[in-house]
Amino acid sequence: MKEILIASEMKNKIIKEFNSSRPSLRSALKFYTNSDVARAMRKRAKELLEEELKKISDFDEL
Repeated sequence: MKEILIASEMKNKIIKEFNSSRPSLRSALKFYTNSDVARAMRKRAKELLEEELKKISDFDEL
């Protein structure tokens, strides 16, 4: 089953940015919904994960 796993802080950020609810975000991240908003939420989750990965990569360069 497909699912995007993100930290609670990231979920809270997306909920606030999209003026949404936790159940709506959960449905989007579990690919239960495929509306424009759900796709945008998944895209934003991916962006936040990439930002986190960049932070980790920066540690490797030290």
